[in-house]
Amino acid sequence: MELIPLEAVANQEFAIVLNGQDCRMAVYERNSRVFVDLMVAGAWIRRGMLAQPLNIMPRGTVAFSGALMFVGANTSGDPKAAGFGTEWELYYLTEEEIAELQAGQEAWLEEGGLAF
Repeated sequence: MELIPLEAVANQEFAIVLNGQDCRMAVYERNSRVFVDLMVAGAWIRRGMLAQPLNIMPRGTVAFSGALMFVGANTSGDPKAAGFGTEWELYYLTEEEIAELQAGQEAWLEEGGLAF
């Protein structure tokens, strides 16, 4: 997993290379909800992805290898821009890391755990 540095501000846009992919991202807060736009090599992959804890995004795209995921530190509820970098962090996961995460979740569910 690669940490994507975020500032604790409501609107930010930046360029970042993720696993060799030239990306442009916008992370913004609207009506107390955080959204993410993702562009790779000048083409939009997804716009307006709702940021939710431990939600793998985007799903179902072949134009972007890997995924993004918000992780909270002892925080309940949805991500808030004021908590970026302290309470909430955004990570990039490779396809292999996604498979490991999903396999771990499936094993946990088989043991009677709850889905996240």
